[in-house]
Amino acid sequence: MQRHVVDFYISDFQSGLRALVKTGYGARVTPYVDDSIVIDVNPANKDMSPEFLRWLGERKLSSDDRIMQLKEGYIKEGSTVSVMGVVQRNDNVLMIVPPPEPLTTGCQWAKCIFPASLEGIVLRCEDTSKIDVIPV
Repeated sequence: MQRHVVDFYISDFQSGLRALVKTGYGARVTPYVDDSIVIDVNPANKDMSPEFLRWLGERKLSSDDRIMQLKEGYIKEGSTVSVMGVVQRNDNVLMIVPPPEPLTTGCQWAKCIFPASLEGIVLRCEDTSKIDVIPV
């Protein structure tokens, strides 16, 4: 699986405070972003996604007689995002950067959460386009 992430700004709706989230240039990121586009690629419709075929070709991978799936998720402007990282201030710029070590979730049997290590900045964004949200 391949992921591409870039630096972006977030702002608090109520206070207007802005922070730069440093997720680009090789930063470690654990993304939990809902898939926006899912394309099933099979021999019958393999010409449907030329970008996907180009991506396979760049990696010298064949698409012959294989069923594959292309998933794309992104964070839209105005989306509600949860970011877990370390807050730093550098030259009057508030930044959220990856923690120096992986975070462990621990074990919470009552919530069926098993131990896991999360590396880098953790991003969570849900597609709320189907939910009526009124900011107050």
